[in-house]
Amino acid sequence: SLRFVRTLSLSSSWLFLGLIVLMWLGAFTGENGTAGDFVKTLSLIGSYFGNIHQFALPMNDVHEFYLFWWFAWSIMIGQFTSRFVGGLKTWQVLVAILVLPSIPIATWFTVLYYFHLNTLDSSG
Repeated sequence: SLRFVRTLSLSSSWLFLGLIVLMWLGAFTGENGTAGDFVKTLSLIGSYFGNIHQFALPMNDVHEFYLFWWFAWSIMIGQFTSRFVGGLKTWQVLVAILVLPSIPIATWFTVLYYFHLNTLDSSG
């Protein structure tokens, strides 16, 4: 039923945010890390968008597979999201689908990159 999907979606979102917070606390409140390190690492995301052409080209087999996988599933994802966006304006849909999910994902990759830079163990 739809209620189960909502419960599953909310619980997975809260678990993801909890994982981000736990790993953030482990990385930036330890003896070597500070909150300033987090801000410095987060600011590197801007250089990602400035160099996006280096990540997009040249195409290799893995990149093509990922790209075509998204093309194949985009119809299903579009039909799924169209059921829940009735009455929303286009800009609201774009914010809800692209911008809002990007914030925790950017935070997650910032924390993981900090773990990588400082060779912290993330295996648990």
